[in-house]
Amino acid sequence: MKIVKVTLAAILAVTALNFTSCKRDIPSGDKNENPGGEVIVDAKDIVTPAQFNFETEKELSIRVKVATTSFPGEKFVIKIHGSVPSKGDVISTGITSASSNEYSTKVRIPAWQESIFIEKINADGSSEFQQVKAGQFIAATFTGKPDDGTYTFPKTFGSGMTCNCNSSNTINNHTGSVDVKNNQTKCFTGTINGSITVKNGGTIKVCASGTITGLTIEGTGKVYILENTTLSLSNLNCNSSSNTFKSWSDSVTTSGSISVQGDWRNYGKMYVNGDFNINSNGDAENEGTLNVSGNLNNNEDFENYNKVTVSGNLNNNSNSDLSNYCYLRVNGDFTNNGDVINKSFIKVGNTYTQNSNTSTNMYSLSALYAKNLMVNGDFNGNGLFRAKLKATNTTTINSNGDINGNLDLCDSNGIETNNGDINWPAASSCAGYIASSSCFPDGFGQPAIQDADGDNVADAQDEYPNDADRAFNSYYPSANTTATLAFEDLWPTSGDYDYNDLVLAFNVHKVLNAENKVVDYKVKMKVKAIGASFDNGFGFRLDEVMPNEVASVAGQVITKSIINRSGNNTEANQDRAVIICYDSPEPTMQRAAGSMFNTIKANGTGTSDTVRVDVTFASPVDDSKLDISKFNP
Repeated sequence: MKIVKVTLAAILAVTALNFTSCKRDIPSGDKNENPGGEVIVDAKDIVTPAQFNFETEKELSIRVKVATTSFPGEKFVIKIHGSVPSKGDVISTGITSASSNEYSTKVRIPAWQESIFIEKINADGSSEFQQVKAGQFIAATFTGKPDDGTYTFPKTFGSGMTCNCNSSNTINNHTGSVDVKNNQTKCFTGTINGSITVKNGGTIKVCASGTITGLTIEGTGKVYILENTTLSLSNLNCNSSSNTFKSWSDSVTTSGSISVQGDWRNYGKMYVNGDFNINSNGDAENEGTLNVSGNLNNNEDFENYNKVTVSGNLNNNSNSDLSNYCYLRVNGDFTNNGDVINKSFIKVGNTYTQNSNTSTNMYSLSALYAKNLMVNGDFNGNGLFRAKLKATNTTTINSNGDINGNLDLCDSNGIETNNGDINWPAASSCAGYIASSSCFPDGFGQPAIQDADGDNVADAQDEYPNDADRAFNSYYPSANTTATLAFEDLWPTSGDYDYNDLVLAFNVHKVLNAENKVVDYKVKMKVKAIGASFDNGFGFRLDEVMPNEVASVAGQVITKSIINRSGNNTEANQDRAVIICYDSPEPTMQRAAGSMFNTIKANGTGTSDTVRVDVTFASPVDDSKLDISKFNP
C-alpha cells in the first residue's frame, strides 16, 4: 500500500498537474484521436523529471534568540505562525531557555509558502512578531522588553559642520603655535602637533588628528572638534564664562586634569586622564561617553544624557546642580552638597552622602545604588511611579535626614541607623520592579508575574494557566487547517493510480509542558472519500515512541475483533507505539445512495463524523521525537 501525505491545497494542485500531464495534443486526423482532439496516455508511460521529488511540503529548522532580558532567568513564549498572528494560524509554541534565552524547533509547511511569522510573547502578555523568509534554516533575534525608563540614550546628533575654510584660513599639518583672532574662523586639517590660542571672538574647527599641546579659549572664543578625529589634549584652558567647547570626536584624550567654564559639550567619546573640574559659570553637558580617571568636581552645572564613568570621587559642591538622565557610575564616593536630579540610574561604588540642607530628587522608575548610604538631607521621590534607593551594605539616616514621596529605600540587611524620617508614601521596601535598559543595565527586582499553577510560565503566556502539567499547544499543519492523506490499497498494480481508496483530512495537536516536552498527542480526522471496496481501517505509528511510553489512548472507534490491544490501547506486539484509530470507517459515515463514498458524482455527497484520538504519555516526551516526520500513517 502506497501512502501520500499532502496538504489539501497541494493535492488539488497535484491533481490539476496530473490531469494536464496525462494527455497530449496530437495532429488532427490521427487514428488515436478521441472526440476531444486528445489522446490518453497510460500511467505507466508517464515520465517524471529526475529532479521532481513529489514533496508538497518543506521542513524548516528554526532558532529564536532573545538578545536582552529584563531580569536574570526571564523567559519568553515563542509562537510560529503560518500567517500574521492575529489570524490564529499557529503551528508551533514553546518557551525560551532561561540559560540561553533561545528556543529551537522544526516545522513543516507547504512547499509553496514563502514566509512564516515568529511571535515573541512577554510575561505580561505583550508581544511582537517578525515575518521571515521560509528557508531551510531560520535564525531570528528579538530584543527584550522595551525600556521602561523616562529617558533612553543616545540623544547625540552630528555636528553638521565640515572643515571647509578658504585657503588662507585652512591650516594643514599644524606645528608650532598659532593665535586665532576676533572674527577669524580657522580650519585645521591633516595632522596636528602644536598649540592653539583662540582669542575673544575667534572660532576654530578641528578635523586634524594628533596632539594639541596647549588649547586656550579666551572670551567668546569657540572650539569645534569634528567627527573622525583622534586627538590628544595635553592642556585645556577654558578660562571664560562665555567661551564654547564642543566635541563630536570618537577619541579625545587629555593627558592630565582639565578645568572648564562656559559652554562645554561632549557628543563623542572623551577620556580625561586626571580630574574633571567644572568651575563657577561652567555649563557642562555630556551626550556621548565621558570617562574620568580622577575625580569629577562640579561647582556649577553638569548634565549627563548618556554614559559617564568616574574612577575616583564625585563632588557636587555647594550651590551646584547635577542632573542625570541616563547612566552615571562613580567608583569611589559621591558627596552631594548641592542639588541632584536623577531620572535614570546612578551607581556608586562606595558611599553616597546626602548632606544637610541639600536634596536628591528621584523621578519615576529611576534608581540610585550605593554600597553605603549616608543621609543627612532630603531624598525625594517625584512622579507617578516609584523610584528606588538601594544600599548594598549599610544605611545611616541621621537626625536631619528625610526620605519622602514615591521612593522606596531598599537595604536587604535592614537600616543600620535610623534617626531621621521615612515619610509616607516613601517606604523601607525592596519590593517592585524596574526593567533593565541601556541606561539602567542593572534593573531592579523582578516583575510580579501571575502564575496560578506554579509552572514558571506566566498566566499571560500559559495556554493552560491552571494546569501545572500543561502550558502550550502546537499543531500540524496549523491550529485551524487540516492536511490530507490519500491511500491506494492496490499499489503498485498498473493502472490503479487514482489514490482515492481512502482520502482522509487530519490535524495533529500536541500539548506541551513548561519544559517544551509533549504530554498529550491528539489526532482528529474525518473521512472525505472512499473509492475502495475493501473495508479499510486507519492507524498510525509514532516512529520514535515505545509502546510503554504511552499511558493511555482514548477516542478509538473499534467495532471488530481483528485488532489486539495492550492495556494502554496501543496495538499489541509492536516494537513502537501503534495506535489504531478505527478498524472500519462505516460507523462514522453517512453515505449517500450507491457504492463508494464521494468518488462517484452520480451517487451524491455523503458526510462523516470527526474521529478524535487522544494519546497521553506516561511521562513527557521530547518534542523532537514527535516531529510530524515521525508520524507514520
